[in-house]
Amino acid sequence: MARLGANVYYNPGENIGTTTYPINLNGAPWRIVDVDFHTYSWEPNAVDRQIGSVIKQFDRPAAEITMTIQYVGSASAQRENYDILHDFFQRSIGWKKPGRLVWGMPQWDYDPYGDGGEAWYIECYAIESETAAAYSAMATNQITFYCPYPQWIRRKIHSFSGTGTLSESSFLDFAYEFDYDFRNSVYGAGSLYNNSPFPADFIMVMGSAPDQGYRFKTVENPRVWINDHEYGITGTLSPIYEDRAYRERITINSLQKTVTHWSDLDDKTVDWFDRRGKRQSVFAKIPSGYSTVAWSGDFVTTIYLYEERSEPPWTQILDN
Repeated sequence: MARLGANVYYNPGENIGTTTYPINLNGAPWRIVDVDFHTYSWEPNAVDRQIGSVIKQFDRPAAEITMTIQYVGSASAQRENYDILHDFFQRSIGWKKPGRLVWGMPQWDYDPYGDGGEAWYIECYAIESETAAAYSAMATNQITFYCPYPQWIRRKIHSFSGTGTLSESSFLDFAYEFDYDFRNSVYGAGSLYNNSPFPADFIMVMGSAPDQGYRFKTVENPRVWINDHEYGITGTLSPIYEDRAYRERITINSLQKTVTHWSDLDDKTVDWFDRRGKRQSVFAKIPSGYSTVAWSGDFVTTIYLYEERSEPPWTQILDN
């Protein structure tokens, strides 16, 4: 275990009819005095041979994190603050939805998906608690968090605008034909980097892009290619209605395996799962390392990339 110098937040998430806010567990009126963030294990799934074994894969079971929190202030204030944390942690239990321990400096104000921006987080439930010296000047509370998915995750944002210069990049010479000829007239071309050694889940948002007259363009069957993999939708981004321009967006979520369409004309989200591309899976994870990104340039694309680690980086202690 180790004592922390970094910020650690707990966010119990959202539930119907309830709004919650994250709490910094490493700031007054309490602080973390001990926690085992930097421990992990993988179990080899192997087949025995006469000599040694052959690795089929590595498995990682659910994990537990133990944290000790110390309360400051008068004895009555400590008891009051203990009750606050107890009720806060119990929300995830009651809702049966995991909360998140967030390691680092989250950007809640700019975080549409509740991940804390580019900070590292792990989903968990506070399943055990033991309090010592509740009536003394230095009360402590040991909490055990159960992590059903034991990986630490960071969401990186990669944005690709609907404007740019014409490109004739050689990496767009794919082995099969597309509905668009990108090889000679590519308008949108870029790259992204998955800094994790693991393939990454993502949320991909294809949105209406304005033309030079600031009217949103109509796009038929929008598609994005990452390396040679197609993420396509059969449908139309048609943001013109009775001479009014409005925004539309299509969202592919590989974590939840959903495809949705939203329009600010009526502020409704519609299930477009059946409109997903069938040629290749639109939920395929994005590989580790650099990937090329290509699209028609007639719409804007934002990719929220969910990188994973077995433990949060030690540099977070020094950077926050």
